[in-house]
Amino acid sequence: MTETELITLSIPADADYFPCVKFSARECATRLGFPPRDCDRICLALEEAMLDAIRFGYGGEHDRLHISLARASMGLKMLLKSRGLALERENLPKYNPSFAQQGQDLTGLSFHLIQKMVDTVSLTVQDDGQIELSMLKRLHVQRIKDEAETDTPRDGTPRAEHAIEQYSLRLATPGDADAISRLALRAHGTVLFSEQIYYPERVREMIATGEMVSAVAVTQSGVMGHGGLVVQDSDGCIEELTYAVVDSRVRGQGCATDMARFLIDGARERGVYALQCFAVTSHVHSQRAIEHLDFRECALLLGTSSPARHWDHDDGERPNRIGNLLYTKFLQPTEPMRLHVPARHREMIGKLFALRSGPVSFVDTQVDALPTEKTQLTTHADFKEGWALITIKTYGADAVAQVQSQLANAVSGNLPVVQLMLPLSDPCTATLCERFEALGFFFAGVGTGPDRGENLILQYLNGIEPGFDSVYVHSDIAKELVEYVRGCEAKRG
Repeated sequence: MTETELITLSIPADADYFPCVKFSARECATRLGFPPRDCDRICLALEEAMLDAIRFGYGGEHDRLHISLARASMGLKMLLKSRGLALERENLPKYNPSFAQQGQDLTGLSFHLIQKMVDTVSLTVQDDGQIELSMLKRLHVQRIKDEAETDTPRDGTPRAEHAIEQYSLRLATPGDADAISRLALRAHGTVLFSEQIYYPERVREMIATGEMVSAVAVTQSGVMGHGGLVVQDSDGCIEELTYAVVDSRVRGQGCATDMARFLIDGARERGVYALQCFAVTSHVHSQRAIEHLDFRECALLLGTSSPARHWDHDDGERPNRIGNLLYTKFLQPTEPMRLHVPARHREMIGKLFALRSGPVSFVDTQVDALPTEKTQLTTHADFKEGWALITIKTYGADAVAQVQSQLANAVSGNLPVVQLMLPLSDPCTATLCERFEALGFFFAGVGTGPDRGENLILQYLNGIEPGFDSVYVHSDIAKELVEYVRGCEAKRG
């Protein structure tokens, strides 16, 4: 198919600029011989495509949409390029007319309309956030009108708020998976946690296998709230509180808090030792909610989350990765612990441990020689999210060499963030910490492991800035932690 480019446009990711694109598209379509009705369809498809690009975009101040219109041998080709969330669109919930009519659930409507307005649609999403949507409208082809089709373009203004509805809480079942994914797309609007929640089949599997214990808030309109506890290890010792999202129809009633307390009470009854929770540092709203549930700060992890919509204004062309505060809440009594803490970090670590009620003491032990056995460690990497976690189980004489090798693998794989977990129950941690920091690691905080042991967490940034200027925290101890980590990062090897 031969193509001749007619016009290219680059506009801010703002609906106020849509009329410029629609005017250009209508003029091109008219000159190519499209009848007025098909010109309307072309404009609607472009408008919905741009709305969809903004919806899945990063939300940065400098985000742009790039549109090109080309004459093809079979009609008009429209190409929209943007940057945004690398979701697998084919696996996302689809538009359902009955859901839209019964519960005003319009999830997937934009892409549905695009498919109805043009003849072919192709979407390419790359892991780095590059998105290309290609649409072809054929000339002189009769189309059968679909009942769900509309000829009235939307102007992008927010829809009217729904009336507040009363909800009840229950545990989720695998049959709720589609409704949960729809809710996440509809109400959350951005990826600030793992993307698995957006795929119904993955949600169904997680609930069915017990990998995730979910609570849902249900109204007469269906599932309007969700929160989950995701198992972090095979023994079920640690679970992560995550995937909290509520529809506007139940906001303002404490729904998110009610779901969290419902899950926490259930986890305590199941014998779960501790819960962890990550709160983004791009704003303090989620931090306040977590602290209200008596979770305590323990680590600042820089750049852990991939870019998403910003709550602050980014001065760069591309959004930064987002940092997280790690919180812990213990549900069972903790045993007395004797920990071997590096002298240089003892004061800060002491302040973090002072937030918990369990008995902890620091001991000084000098290790003259490392064990002769090989170091036992594990490395887990998520190339899509962009991080790796190295966890030392037991030390050996090759500890530094092994960590250096795993770090080199992560760097060669272009992973932006690497975290290193060191067992504080082992005196080798206090001895070797400085040598790990010489590799470029720096202090992040402390964290509880699946063996109920406490770990020192170090972090490494590969080719990304720490982004302290866009780190916002709520509590006094979190502010002190940020400044301490800033000082450690400035001195890294």
